[in-house]
Amino acid sequence: MAIRIRTYRDSDFPHLLQLTNELDIYGQVYSEEELKADLTLLKVEPEKNYFLVIEDGEPVGYARIWRNRDGAINRHHLRIALPPHLQESDDLFDRLITQLESRIAEIAGEYSDPLQIRASCYQEQKNHAKAFERHGYKLNRYFARMDLNDLSVLKPPETPAGVILRNINVENELDKAVDCLNQGFAGHFEFVPLTVEEYEEYMDTPQLQPQLMFVAESNGEFIGICLNKISPVPEADGFIWGVVDDLAVVPGWRGKGLGRALIRHSMLALREGGAQKICLWVDYDNPFGAKKLYYSEGFVDRYITVSYAKNEEPVPPFQGGLGGL
Repeated sequence: MAIRIRTYRDSDFPHLLQLTNELDIYGQVYSEEELKADLTLLKVEPEKNYFLVIEDGEPVGYARIWRNRDGAINRHHLRIALPPHLQESDDLFDRLITQLESRIAEIAGEYSDPLQIRASCYQEQKNHAKAFERHGYKLNRYFARMDLNDLSVLKPPETPAGVILRNINVENELDKAVDCLNQGFAGHFEFVPLTVEEYEEYMDTPQLQPQLMFVAESNGEFIGICLNKISPVPEADGFIWGVVDDLAVVPGWRGKGLGRALIRHSMLALREGGAQKICLWVDYDNPFGAKKLYYSEGFVDRYITVSYAKNEEPVPPFQGGLGGL
């Protein structure tokens, strides 16, 4: 059995799309548009940021690096996806991690701050975790995906007095929306304030859909925001999923039911827009009661993604399973 690793080529896109969707153990599916958008997240020779695992001449797995649009510019993430029969190969994991880190080192000169490296896998992927730990990565954070499977029982929002919920006019209110988002996420784990220019990049990708961008307004001020989207293709379960991407309330309005009103307003809009189920991701240690809100609205745990960091302080180990969130 011959295993080799090579850099991604444009002609590999159909293989990469197939592998991205087939190797996700929870059946999450990318559309062509979403994957093409991901390929450009790093603008320095993006074709060099994916590597294919070739077995007997055929692509069977891949490894990738990327930088979040809303993350620190000097932080790069890596992830590995392999078929079950290669999951036990420590040598292959080690080769891939070395290759990814070498690629990150190539682009480190683009950034003025010291480069930080993150890695992630599902909680169940023990061999991935062991490989990261062999290379000096430490446990950093847990992020849970939560699902709402029954949209027949959605409740109308109860809006606080003097507050209106409405769509954002992206043509002339994007600056106010970004400011509200930055205020609302201040104090969250490693949040980096965004610029209007960074959010404008979303307008040309499937990542943000203006008709599903909502704001809570009081006396002309934006005091809360909820940004949502509907996935363009069904997941492996056959359902079209709506996604709550970002939900934030400015500090002075927390604890007044505004977050609940925004997510209810958003869920009704997602259902009206064609979503059959709804999901979101939440920081396990979110300090502002996000998990409690989502549970009370009917969301249930689906999985945990484990984040690892290199050359950073680790967090305490996770205690319990999904039911303990």
